[in-house]
Amino acid sequence: MKLMELRLKNFKGIKALELVANGEDLRIFGDNATGKTTIYDSFLWLLFDKDSQNKADFEIKTLDKDGNAIHHLDHEVEGVFEIEGETLTLKKVYREKWTKKRGSAQAEFTGHETDHFIDGVPVRKGEYDAKIKEIAPENLFKLLTSPMYFNEHLHWQDRRRMLLEVCGDIPDEEVIKVNKELKDLPKILGKFDLESKKKIIQARRAEINKELDRIPVRIDEAQRGLPDISGIDEEAVKSALEEVARQKHEKEAELASLLGGGNQGQIRQQMAEIDAKLLEIENGCRRQHNEQLSEIERQIATGLAKVQELQLVISSKELELKAQKLTAQRTEQLITDLRAKWHEINCRQFEACVDETCPTCGQALPPERIQEAVDKAHSDFNLRKAEDLARVNEEGKAAREKLEAAKATIANLQGEIAQGKEDLAKWQAQNVELTGRLSEVRATAHDYKQQDDYKALLAEKERLQKALEGEEVATVYERHLRQADIDALKAEEARLLERRALLEIYRQGQQRVQELEEQQKELAAEFERLERELYLIELFIRTKASLLTDKINAKFQLARFQLFEEQINGGLQEVCTTTYKGVPWNSLNNGARINVGLDIINTLAEHHGFAPPIFVDNAEAVTELIPVRGQLICLVVSEKDKILRVEGVGKDQSIIYEEAI
Repeated sequence: MKLMELRLKNFKGIKALELVANGEDLRIFGDNATGKTTIYDSFLWLLFDKDSQNKADFEIKTLDKDGNAIHHLDHEVEGVFEIEGETLTLKKVYREKWTKKRGSAQAEFTGHETDHFIDGVPVRKGEYDAKIKEIAPENLFKLLTSPMYFNEHLHWQDRRRMLLEVCGDIPDEEVIKVNKELKDLPKILGKFDLESKKKIIQARRAEINKELDRIPVRIDEAQRGLPDISGIDEEAVKSALEEVARQKHEKEAELASLLGGGNQGQIRQQMAEIDAKLLEIENGCRRQHNEQLSEIERQIATGLAKVQELQLVISSKELELKAQKLTAQRTEQLITDLRAKWHEINCRQFEACVDETCPTCGQALPPERIQEAVDKAHSDFNLRKAEDLARVNEEGKAAREKLEAAKATIANLQGEIAQGKEDLAKWQAQNVELTGRLSEVRATAHDYKQQDDYKALLAEKERLQKALEGEEVATVYERHLRQADIDALKAEEARLLERRALLEIYRQGQQRVQELEEQQKELAAEFERLERELYLIELFIRTKASLLTDKINAKFQLARFQLFEEQINGGLQEVCTTTYKGVPWNSLNNGARINVGLDIINTLAEHHGFAPPIFVDNAEAVTELIPVRGQLICLVVSEKDKILRVEGVGKDQSIIYEEAI
């Protein structure tokens, strides 16, 4: 697409201007406020109703010296284009609407209207816009007509998406082939994509970390619950129990022999059976009671560990919250200082101070030389002031982003601390409740004696005892001796059984510790495997990032693109930063930005097969522009040219220009 002619009438202060380009490159020279940017504004307004700043509400109408619109003027822009050998003429006329109301002699201003023409034929706005869309979409037009549009008007995600569209993505299989270390990655991913698998691994790794933190506490609890078995020999206890059982059997046989006369044997047999039942009830109740105590004590130990864990977490987050609040406070003060600094810079006024005497001969300089020096000093002052304001704006933007991040972190931390304190209160309340429950259970150690069956057995035993006493008078002493021996043996047997029970509890505790240690080893091995899988995913991302960056950068002559940024945690974050010789776009001088922008336009124009005219504003900043595919129209600031001057390729181009009204 080439611009052949461009005509302006009463557009943004230009009374009449005719630019004859004939599809050739142009250089348009003019001092500030002579209408260079207005030419680009008119081109964009003709196509899209917007100016070069992408604004639709800019002032089109011609203004008088007091800044008021001059009424009853038509504001026109007409462009003649050559597209694939065919000529297309587009024209728009913006005019005021004046309406006479009924009964009024004078017309009143009631708004504006815009007329549209294609090849001289009036058309509706919808037809006009559709014709332009046939040529290319609005965003593509703007992208290919301004070297600054790609980097200064597109969001970085849109820039990144556009680069991937132009240069193409890299298949995962190709990335894996590049690095042999990645050969196991497809098997690791399975049915998941990279991002989903990474989240799964990170979640499982966090879960394992928590479990690994809890296992030492559980091991410690189990070890502290082990009974003291020092001095207990299992084989000796076993032998002693066998010997006590043998002796008790002998004494019981002797006692039975003494009680053999009359009904004594039968009564004693019944009493022995009752004693066995009483012992069975007692042992069962004591076992159940001990199990209840053990479970409550275990729950209390778990609760205390959880309380300590939550107290540590809350303390840590409160310290972090304090640090974040201090950061936010300092950042707010910085923003206030920067705002004051911006106003202080913005209020600076130029004060002319030049030497009006020639430093060589000492004579007074001519007025025009003095004025040149004043203008030069004024221009330098405005440039420094603009640079200082831009720098303060950038610092303020960074400070605001930092403040928003700090506020978001503070809000998150406050929520986490509140939740932590709520959880802590629940655990503490639970521990208080369990402690009370423990005391209640301990007080029920002998409740079994109040059971009806136990009382009934005791009553029956008492009855049998009274019956026996009448038949035992003759053998009281001997029976007493034998019974004393049996009681002593039973006491010893109970002591030995208790020692054997301690050995069993110790064995079970040791087994629990071993199980926890095995679980710890298994989790550590799983954590190591997950670390390797996460490493391979990160390696894949880095490898693909490198390949993708190289592939995209190979498409451009000057421009280079940073597509990934290293994070503090070692990961990569998607970005899209344009650089030139390692310098980011925001830090490039205007000349470098223009040539880098033209380089980007060249690649995009080749990809889309469309090369409209390119407008380069402030082209005086570049000593040499790189070759481009499309027609190049350079807008050059030239102090000596108080009226626009146009140069073409090899010859001057004609231009008709009149001063603004």
